Amino acid sequence: MGFLNKIFSSLKKASRKRVEIDQDSKTLQILLNSDDEQYFTLEFDSINKTNLSDSSIQEAYSIIGENSSLGKLHIEVIRLKVQHKWQVSPGSAFDRIIQDSFRSHELRFKDSFNNRFCKLTKYELDYENEIGTIWLSLNQYEVFILDAKGQLFNDLLKIYGVKNKDMTITSLEPFEITLDKSIVSSNMIEEYFGKEN
Repeated sequence: MGFLNKIFSSLKKASRKRVEIDQDSKTLQILLNSDDEQYFTLEFDSINKTNLSDSSIQEAYSIIGENSSLGKLHIEVIRLKVQHKWQVSPGSAFDRIIQDSFRSHELRFKDSFNNRFCKLTKYELDYENEIGTIWLSLNQYEVFILDAKGQLFNDLLKIYGVKNKDMTITSLEPFEITLDKSIVSSNMIEEYFGKEN
């Protein structure tokens, strides 16, 4: 009976939706890969969601969420259709979007932490501000976040047990940044993902 319980428990965990957005309550819940399978909830004062489409996409959207403690977060969530796959690492695709979006700025890589489920990268922008990029790989969902204030980035460093003080973002005053592109909108040219051969 213990063996069957383990199977049912595994199936239940695998079937739980990894990303939930509720525009009415202005919350985004992310089920991080961990032993206790708890949702990490982001609450916003304002949230703007845009649905994204591509022939390889099952579900995708772009979110701009903002509150006083987190500042403004740019979030892209992508879930591919069955029999479609990433042609490159999703984290690499996000790095490319960041570099393209800040081409007119001085963007310098500072440090990075990654494991099988996430990648946290710290950049210096125009020699005065630090920004963080977050990529979370959550079962069928890929979540990409640009954090200009750094509070969420620093919180995730703690959750993942990163003790490297050089990774922490120190410029916690928010400043205005925007992403020019999304991964989904760039896919037709860049071929980040597509149908399996």
